[in-house]
Amino acid sequence: MGDIQLEGCYCPPGTTLMSSSSNYCIPSCDICLLPNGEWKETNETWVSNCQDCVCDPYSLEIQCQPVACQHQPSLTCDQEGQVKVVETVDCCQKDKCECDVTRCSNSKITCPVGLETEATMGVCCPTYQCGEYASPCA
Repeated sequence: MGDIQLEGCYCPPGTTLMSSSSNYCIPSCDICLLPNGEWKETNETWVSNCQDCVCDPYSLEIQCQPVACQHQPSLTCDQEGQVKVVETVDCCQKDKCECDVTRCSNSKITCPVGLETEATMGVCCPTYQCGEYASPCA
């Protein structure tokens, strides 16, 4: 009686199927093949398209999940001239306050005769107030 061979995909000794969904035989070693043709060793981790990926040592397939972003406390940009801007840093959205001087009121005040207008810079915009008596002799 001879060996019975079932129908299917078989690889030569020292090689194994690249994955259960492929017909490619690769050397029996602990590596995963990425879609771009690059190889990764088992348990190697990397970030691709905002996904944390690992070469799974049991299936020799790539396992990916979305990058975990830390929760950000609510940000309030309530000073005159401030605007909230959302930017992406390391695949995660981050809020920050930036100045937009076009949002400043630019309301200069008119001081009574003899008092000087003083400007104090706020977070983004100047504020004006009437200051000391301006001596004409100084």
